[in-house]
Amino acid sequence: MKTEDRLRRLAAPVRWVLLDVDGVVTDGGLAYDPEGREYKRFSARDGLGLRLLARGGIRAAFLTGRATPSGVLARALELEAPEIHADAKAKLPAYEAFKARHGLSDPEVLYMGDDYVDLPVLRRAGFPVTVPGAPAAVRRACALVTRAPGGHGAVREAAERLLDLKGLLDKALERYYD
Repeated sequence: MKTEDRLRRLAAPVRWVLLDVDGVVTDGGLAYDPEGREYKRFSARDGLGLRLLARGGIRAAFLTGRATPSGVLARALELEAPEIHADAKAKLPAYEAFKARHGLSDPEVLYMGDDYVDLPVLRRAGFPVTVPGAPAAVRRACALVTRAPGGHGAVREAAERLLDLKGLLDKALERYYD
């Protein structure tokens, strides 16, 4: 089966996009202010990607292993992301609970992660996506590897690709055509 046909088949049932934070929504770096508080940098391009998903009828949520995801809650609220799951050291149980809460099956979830801790979910989700800086084993487990690195438009790229594969990109973009 041609790659494009395979991706279209994987995209068809997707209703939710579940995103790892460090290395996907951010560049994975850790920065601290003089008082020792952690802060993160987010891409405005990725923010628009999440809004495009919403316009296409696809919901998004965050899944992170960090206990106190600095700035992530504020960013999620700003983007109207309905959920954030923090302190998920073992991501598979958090993923299974997320699916159960929303009555989802694996094919209905695009999961985007970038490291070994994400492999159990990447192997289970219907549409696994990663970034180019991910380890080789993670890249091999994914149906799509973005060109953009984490924190620099990778989420936007994945969102646009998903919407395009589902035939929803024009609908999501129509407000920008005027």
